[in-house]
Amino acid sequence: MNEQTLEIKEEKITSGYRKFLNEVREAFNRHCDDIKAEATRKLENISENDKEARQEVLDEQNTQLDKTLGELKQLLAKREAQVRVQLEKITNIREQEEFSLDDELAQVEEAA
Repeated sequence: MNEQTLEIKEEKITSGYRKFLNEVREAFNRHCDDIKAEATRKLENISENDKEARQEVLDEQNTQLDKTLGELKQLLAKREAQVRVQLEKITNIREQEEFSLDDELAQVEEAA
C-alpha cells in the first residue's frame, strides 16, 4: 500500500471519528436538556414549601444525568478503542513497508 492510500484511510478514520464525536455531543446535549426540562416541569407542579418533594425531583434529575454521563463515557471509550486499533493497523503497515524498503536497500548495497 502506498503512503497516499494510507493517508486517505487515516483521514477517513479521523474524520469519521470527528463526525461521530459531534453527533454524540449533540445527542448528549439534547438528552441532558430533555432531563432538565422534565425536572423543571415537575418542579413547577410542586409547592415551593415542599422541600422534600423538590429535592426528590432534583435527586432524580442528578441520577439521570449521572447515568447519561456514564453511558457517554462507555460509548466514547469503546469507539476510541476501535479508532485506535484502526490507526495502529495503518502504523504497522507503514512500519512493515519501511522495514521492507530497508531490506531492499541493504540488498542493493550488498550487491554493489
